[in-house]
Amino acid sequence: MINFKLSFIKNFFLWLYWYPFRIFVQRASVALAYKLARLGGILLFHISVRKRRTFETEYRYIFANSTGRTPMDMAVKKAFINLCQTEIEMMRYTKMNSRNICQYVTSPSFKNLDTALKAGKGVILLFAHFGANQMVMPAIGYNGYKMSQMSAPATVWVEKLPDRRFSAMEKRALELRWKQELSLPVTHINIFGSLKRAVTCLKNNGILGVAIDGGGGKERIQTTIMDKPALLSTGIVALAARMGCAVLPTFMIRTENGPSRLIVLPSITAARDTSQENSVQRIIQKFSDQMTCVIREYPDHYLNFMALRSFMAQFGDIPLFLKEEPTHEFDHSDYSHTA
Repeated sequence: MINFKLSFIKNFFLWLYWYPFRIFVQRASVALAYKLARLGGILLFHISVRKRRTFETEYRYIFANSTGRTPMDMAVKKAFINLCQTEIEMMRYTKMNSRNICQYVTSPSFKNLDTALKAGKGVILLFAHFGANQMVMPAIGYNGYKMSQMSAPATVWVEKLPDRRFSAMEKRALELRWKQELSLPVTHINIFGSLKRAVTCLKNNGILGVAIDGGGGKERIQTTIMDKPALLSTGIVALAARMGCAVLPTFMIRTENGPSRLIVLPSITAARDTSQENSVQRIIQKFSDQMTCVIREYPDHYLNFMALRSFMAQFGDIPLFLKEEPTHEFDHSDYSHTA
């Protein structure tokens, strides 16, 4: 009886979140929506003790020599705010367009992207689940570029966690999340499927977005992030090395008021006389070095995803960092947007 009541309460709040609250967020102004997200993040920071400890564990891992709680508390608090802002943006995907994208992504520069496209061999925007990484899609698409995205539907969580019983409302929530993502101005390519469509995109000098630190792909290579051994996917980078297309590191940096800055860096290239294997190693390590720089400055942008990967490693997924995995106990539904 107690479990039934808890399940009913959880599903009721999930319904409130995905129906009345989502509708309110969609009708609110952009400024008000970001303010609500900030207040929600501060509230979660104070009441979500278990999740806060999870973020703290990840922070201590990447900043092992850090002393004092103040920097960690600030980063963890911002991580909660960033999580809520990302959720608010997801709920507003259907409201974004070429006229208002500047309210979500400020002053983007496409100089490096335009330069890479002129080579005519296709462009890979290489990013991580860092900050508002999904906002790369509307930022590119609504600024006049045609883009494809390696992604996974939110509903994949039902398959990834077969031992967990999902209620009808939980499944509906995953479907609604995926519907929001499908409204983005990109062509989605399932990251757990064939790379044939990705190859076609690049052959046609298209733009392909890929998050290299996700759970998709079978092959991994060891690299170093924050002076820690890490495993990143090699599939798309190996494809880039074979096809000779440009690989542009891409990051979203959250501003104080909510919107993000899109940063597209110059293409990472490998020496012409190097083997494909060495080219892949160089590209991934260069990207890892750039990841280290942004994580050091904005650790709050990555704690959420680090926690997710540590959690999924307990279910047999390939870990992100090669470490003795802590036991993370949190509701995976909070992280379904990062699949």
